[in-house]
This record gives sequence, structure tokens and C-alpha cells, in this order.
Amino acid sequence: MTKSLVQLPEPWEDAPWSDGGVPHELNELRFIDEKLFDNWTGGARISTWHRMRNKSTGVYVIIRLSSNVSRDSHGGVAVPAGSPDVILFWSENRFSSISGTDLRDLPLSSICAAYSFNDTRISLNRSSLLCDASVPDKYRLDGVRPYLSPDNIRGFNVLAPLPSRYSRRPWFYSLVGLQFDALYDLKSSENVVDLMVGINHPTAKSTVQGWITRARKMGLLAPAKRVR
Repeated sequence: MTKSLVQLPEPWEDAPWSDGGVPHELNELRFIDEKLFDNWTGGARISTWHRMRNKSTGVYVIIRLSSNVSRDSHGGVAVPAGSPDVILFWSENRFSSISGTDLRDLPLSSICAAYSFNDTRISLNRSSLLCDASVPDKYRLDGVRPYLSPDNIRGFNVLAPLPSRYSRRPWFYSLVGLQFDALYDLKSSENVVDLMVGINHPTAKSTVQGWITRARKMGLLAPAKRVR
């Protein structure tokens, strides 16, 4: 599966590593703790590396976004959008110093939002919730996945009603996001919210809209640009 590029504010463009492995530039930083290389540290934090390029200057910036996973009173987990905890500038095959001007010229909040809501990040968020021990067996995953599809969940049918009795559990909103995206892909010419209301009858439309809104706030569904 080819990773799609994330749309970043000008003049920046997404520049992912082709092999999907540990960023090779970081091998130059011998003093960095090995734990910085983790994409999934299990239980407490999700961290992902991203690389972007300034089309005007040719300078690369490498950032790591991390989310602290919190638990609720039911034993479920919630994954917020990522925050940058490592920012590195790379130019002419070496790391360069970072000035205050460099940071001011970097639209960090917009970039973090774009990476937090790309398909890979959303899949990591969804699958991390569905790995939790509180999830019923039919919906539980055995590992975090950068690419998650409904077919990975043995008890989940996108055309069947969602298990609304679990709507107070954070992992339920992973299923909301999966159903929304699957219906969009299947029937993109139709109103996805109305399709979900029909499938989840007799749940009220306002309730379904609330599910979708919460899934977006939790980083489990892309922003509203997909709504038709």
C-alpha cells in the first residue's frame, strides 16, 4: 500500500522516507537515546516521525509527534493529536542550528494538525484503542497497525449497526471512524451522515452526528472536509 502525501501549508511539502524505517539522518546523532526511534512505545505513548521539505530553500525539517495515551474510568484509552517533542533542521547532508527566525517561519501548529490527521496517524490512533483489554473480543486487535481496514476486525461489518451500548467507551469511536470512511469510499456521491443514520436506526441523527464530532476530536476521523 502506497503512503499518500500529507498536504502541508506552503512552501512546505511532505517528504516521507521511502523505506518507512528509522530515519537515516538520525544515525548522525549518536547521543540520542535509542528510545527516540520508537514509533510505538506501548501503553503510555504513541510517537511518529515525519520529514518535510521547504520548496523555496531546500531545507528539510524532521519532527517527532508524540501523544500521551490516557485512560478513563472504564479502562478505555484516548489518544489526542500529536505534539512535537523533537524538531530537527537538516541541510546539505548535516543538521543545522535552529534560530528563532527559523522557528517563527515554521507553521508548526498547522503542520502538526496535518500530520495528526493523516491516514497513517488516524489508523495508529484507532488501532491503539482497539488493542485495549477492555474491548470485546470480536472487535479487539492483536497489535497496532499503521494501515487499518474494517477487514482487520473479525467481528466488524461496516454495513451493520455500531454497538452503541459501548458509546461511552473511547474505542467505540474507532468503529465510528471506520464506518464513516468505509461508507464514504463505497458511496461517495451520497451523504455519509444520512447513510450512517439509516444503518444505525433507530439511533437519532443528532446522536450519530455527535459520534462523528467526537471521533474527529479524538483524532479518529479526518476533519470535516470529507463531509458531502
